[in-house]
Amino acid sequence: MGARDNQVENKGSILHTISVERPYLKPALRRIADYILNNSEEVKSLQINKLALLCGVSESTVTRFVKIIGAHSFQRLKLMIAEQLSGERSDGDEEASKTKLVYEDIQPSDLLPDIVQKVHSRYVKITEDVSRVLNFDQVEQVVEAVEEADVIALFAVGSSVQAADNASMRFMRVGKRCMSFKDSSFQEVSASTLDDSCLAIGISHSGTSVSVVDSLERAKKAGATTVAITSFASSPLAKVADFKLFTSTTTGESSDTKYYESMVSKIGQIFIIDILYCLYAVRHFPAAIESLATTDVVLENIRLGKK
Repeated sequence: MGARDNQVENKGSILHTISVERPYLKPALRRIADYILNNSEEVKSLQINKLALLCGVSESTVTRFVKIIGAHSFQRLKLMIAEQLSGERSDGDEEASKTKLVYEDIQPSDLLPDIVQKVHSRYVKITEDVSRVLNFDQVEQVVEAVEEADVIALFAVGSSVQAADNASMRFMRVGKRCMSFKDSSFQEVSASTLDDSCLAIGISHSGTSVSVVDSLERAKKAGATTVAITSFASSPLAKVADFKLFTSTTTGESSDTKYYESMVSKIGQIFIIDILYCLYAVRHFPAAIESLATTDVVLENIRLGKK
């Protein structure tokens, strides 16, 4: 399951902890996670045998799930869920829960200091979540694929394009050839031209972006090694990829676990890209330093308007 701390750090984070662990769980355990996230109010009063029946698993599987998320016992899990739900109800009234959000947790009544603190907290939380769920074995294997690839092809749309652009610049500066297209037609055509000497990386928070999924499928059929950077293990993008690196499945402080359209999901994606880049660069340190020096000159000339 990768290098993650399975202990719940505070009682209020239990549902978030479950959603973070979810992509790495085996199917039977994932069914338990899904049921709890979608029926948290009901679960707090269920007996373990009833939950097992509803999820189509054995009681021992429920017990194993409880241990994985760090709740220690089923009764403790129910208590933590009840305390979290109770705390969320006391933190805001019905009208506040209906407030339209312009940026995740930002409310119309927030002043500048509140906005700065909330945005800062979200950015920190995103990187903390990625650090918790990151599978080190997958990271190692992706970097090995980067080492072997003649070309890295990147596919993304929307806000994920920023992560793709970051990857292109990072890896080009240390000597890797990269290609990235924003237009969906160019993406799919370029994907079909790849071969077994290429690495194709698809980036999508939801994992359902049609052109990104289609491009990765075409790249895989053409023989390329494929990587998905997404938040959902059950997504089409994750299913088509040889390697999978997950960002957090939850966003904002909302208790609605279906609130997937993250305004800051790109931060988790860029964080993963930078980790891949850094591991590659330290493994090829002399060559990376030399290539960085060469591209530094090019960038400086561009800034000065020199040819």
